[in-house]
Amino acid sequence: MDCACARCAMCCESRRGWFAYGEMARTAEALGLTERELFQQSLAVDYFYEEGDVDRPIFVLIPNATQLPAGQELPFDPRGRCVFYQTDGRCGIHATKPAECRFFDHDKTPEELMAHRLALVEEWKAHQESIVWLLGREPRIRRPHAADVLIFQANNAQYEQFRQTPPRAGEARREHR
Repeated sequence: MDCACARCAMCCESRRGWFAYGEMARTAEALGLTERELFQQSLAVDYFYEEGDVDRPIFVLIPNATQLPAGQELPFDPRGRCVFYQTDGRCGIHATKPAECRFFDHDKTPEELMAHRLALVEEWKAHQESIVWLLGREPRIRRPHAADVLIFQANNAQYEQFRQTPPRAGEARREHR
């Protein structure tokens, strides 16, 4: 599905989806780039604190946000417009978009979305060396402060409220071929 409704656009404009391990190669090939070139130009390293353990983050790949430098670790809760989101409301890498983007749909519950995200984290656990290879060093992250966590929670609550709001007239899904 290639949807350009306000709900999908909100994700592309703020909550980019994670790649599953190995997907970056397909995207790089489709764009005529090496994996390292794609990473340095358009991707970033995000992370997940499994069971809240800030001492052992699991690193994953994600499309970068347009306002952030590519090819490095993202800050905590990195909101921003996806570098592949086009002005016409379409995904510039639709055929090879990240697993999390492919899975997202309006009718998924927060529990289903989190279960999918946890499956991606589980997959990435065994491949942390690929993140080190792309960065050329061990990943480094800044620990979140209490204020970071509060902002993150508020952003998520606002997003869920928006997601649960029925679409307005003219905001229904538009399929693109």
